[in-house]
Amino acid sequence: ALQAASASNSDLSNQLQERSQELETANKKLTEAQGEAELTLLRLNQVQEELEKYFLRSRAGDELSQAQALENARAMGLLGRMIRLQAPGL
Repeated sequence: ALQAASASNSDLSNQLQERSQELETANKKLTEAQGEAELTLLRLNQVQEELEKYFLRSRAGDELSQAQALENARAMGLLGRMIRLQAPGL
């Protein structure tokens, strides 16, 4: 009975050691995965900041384009009035 208990104890000790190694491996993988996740999050934040810059530039370009279109329309209106004012004198 003592030998059986000793053998059982030895088996349990081996199983415990195997589980400890599995746990250590799992913890290493978890640490690596966390590091990769943090790096991915950092990259995503950088991409988001860059996209925000492009969006703001695009919006500023749209506003400038609209202002230029209004100025062009105003200039065309002034040219039309000038032509009408000068036409009777021709």
